[in-house]
Amino acid sequence: MIIRKCKISDIDQLYALDRILEIHPWNRRSKKNWHWKYFGKNPAGKSIFFVAELKSKLIASFAAIPINYNIKKKKILTCHSIAMMVHPDWQNKGLIKFVADKVFNEIRKKKLPFVYGYPNDRAYNLHKNIFGYEDVFDQVTYGISAKRYNYFNFKYLNNNSSLKVRVVHNFGKAFDAFFNLEKKKFKVSVEKSRKFLNWRYASRPDHKYFCYSVLDNNNNLKGYFILKQYNEDKSLKSHIVDYFYSEKDKKNICNFIMYKSCQIAFKKFKAKELTLWCNADSYMQKITKVSNFSKISSRKMICKIFNQKYRKILKKNNWFFTMGDTLEIY
Repeated sequence: MIIRKCKISDIDQLYALDRILEIHPWNRRSKKNWHWKYFGKNPAGKSIFFVAELKSKLIASFAAIPINYNIKKKKILTCHSIAMMVHPDWQNKGLIKFVADKVFNEIRKKKLPFVYGYPNDRAYNLHKNIFGYEDVFDQVTYGISAKRYNYFNFKYLNNNSSLKVRVVHNFGKAFDAFFNLEKKKFKVSVEKSRKFLNWRYASRPDHKYFCYSVLDNNNNLKGYFILKQYNEDKSLKSHIVDYFYSEKDKKNICNFIMYKSCQIAFKKFKAKELTLWCNADSYMQKITKVSNFSKISSRKMICKIFNQKYRKILKKNNWFFTMGDTLEIY
C-alpha cells in the first residue's frame, strides 16, 4: 500500500468510491464536480489531496481545499477539509489517519492557520477524537415550506420600490469594491471576491446557480443573493446558498433579499421548501424569525487550529457562514 498525492487521472476511481459510500441518491457529485473542485481554477490555489492505493486501487482519500478568508479585515489563506472516504473493506482499521496526517503535514508546511470542516455523523467523532478538531458552533438550518409561506404571505416584507434585482452571469469588479467596503461587519468570513464568486458559482460545471444582484434606482450595488434548486426524493427544494448586503439601510435590503428569494423559490421555481444558513448574522436571524422560518436541523461546524493566535477570533458569534462557504453538496 502507498499513500500519495492525488492526480487528476484518479478521478474515475474517486467517483466510483464516492458512489459506493454516499448514502442518499439525490444531489450527487459528478465527475465534472471532482474536476472543478479539486483541479479547477480555484483562486486560492491548488488543493492538498492524498489517497491510499493498494494494487492500483484507491481505497481511501482525504483533502483540504484552500480558501481565502477575511479575518479582521485582513486576507488570510486557510482551507476546508473534505473528501474523507474509506472503502468499506478498509473501514475501522485506522487507515484514514495515515492519509489525513499527510494532509495535515502539508497544511503545516504551507503555514495555513486552520482547517475547518462539516463531517457527517459517521465522521464527526473521528475528526474530534483522532484528528484533533474542535467544535466551533452548531450550524443551524433555517427553513420555510411553500405552504407556510403562502399562509403568511410575507405581508410585513415590502417589495421595496427603491430596490431591484438583476440576474448575474459573471461577477464584475463592482463586487470586489462592494465586499471590501462591507467586509468589516463580520470578523471572520470567506473573502467574497469576484474571483471566488465566479469560480464558486458562475463556473461550476455540474450544477446551475441562480445569481442576483440587488441594486438601488441609480444601479448602485447594495447586495446579492444566490439560489440553488435541487431534488430530494420527489420534492423540489431551494437553498439560499449565499448572500451579502450593505450595512447601510440593512433593514430594507435584508428584507428585500428575503422577499425576493421566497418569491423566486416558491412562485418561479415552484419549490416546496426554502432553506439557508446565516451563522453570526444576527440581523438575518431576526428576519427568519419574523418571517416564520423554523430551525429545522443543525450540524456541527468543526475546526483544527494550527496557529494558536487565531483561537480567540474563531468563535461562533464572529464567524459568518453561508451554505456556499462549504464545498460539500451545496
